[in-house]
Amino acid sequence: MRILRQAMDKHNSNRQAWNEAANFYRKGLKESLEFLKGGGVSLCTQEIKFLSGLDKWCQTAVHFQCAAGTDTLSLINLGAKEVIGVDISEAMIGLARKKSERLGMKARWINSDILSLGNDLDMIADLVYTGQGAINWIMDIQAWAKLIFRTLKPGGRFLIFEGHPVTYFFDTAASELKFDPEFEGYFSRKIYESQGWTPAYVGDLEVSANQQSVKYERAWPISDIINALLDAGLTLKRFEEYPDAYWKEFPNLEETDRMKFPNTFCILMTR
Repeated sequence: MRILRQAMDKHNSNRQAWNEAANFYRKGLKESLEFLKGGGVSLCTQEIKFLSGLDKWCQTAVHFQCAAGTDTLSLINLGAKEVIGVDISEAMIGLARKKSERLGMKARWINSDILSLGNDLDMIADLVYTGQGAINWIMDIQAWAKLIFRTLKPGGRFLIFEGHPVTYFFDTAASELKFDPEFEGYFSRKIYESQGWTPAYVGDLEVSANQQSVKYERAWPISDIINALLDAGLTLKRFEEYPDAYWKEFPNLEETDRMKFPNTFCILMTR
């Protein structure tokens, strides 16, 4: 119980950081609305192949850590009948709600730390989706995995497409492959503390980095993620790794060097 409380304290600091980051997402609201209205899908090719035919099998999709909701609403454009997005940031949820209301899409938004959710979503989802910069903010991987199991209907599918923990090895600003001196190793399970955002990820918030809220991240080994989901009761169907990135994490690195290590991974499981 004490471990969960410590995890949620760090989640709360992350919530404040994401509320600040929402100012950047707000600037792109009009563009996002036009994109979704035109049937756009912001998900990546690697994950879309696991989401084919959503109109045939997905009545309800739940997106944990949905941010401003563009990926969530993309699931409707792929065929899901309705979506439920959950995010810790009230500012992000506000943006997501604004999008679905203006577009008339069937969506429900919940502002909550996912580790604080009650039983309202138990066995509601044909699909639980998360990723593209989500799991690194989670401090308790076992509690996370149990929530996913609870949320899925029997036979439901879980999909995560995420940044690979190997990317933490390297200095993201370097123009050649160079170890990040602050990274303590793949198996260290250290919680990394930082302020400010990488411009390629969130952009300029017009607030100096040292005045922004402290963020806490973990580079979970993939074995920890898979084993937590297996221990929760899910069945592994597919695990894949890719050299492709979902954002420009290494802006100064030659593509030939970046493609030498995995940048992303995908896990598909069922209940």
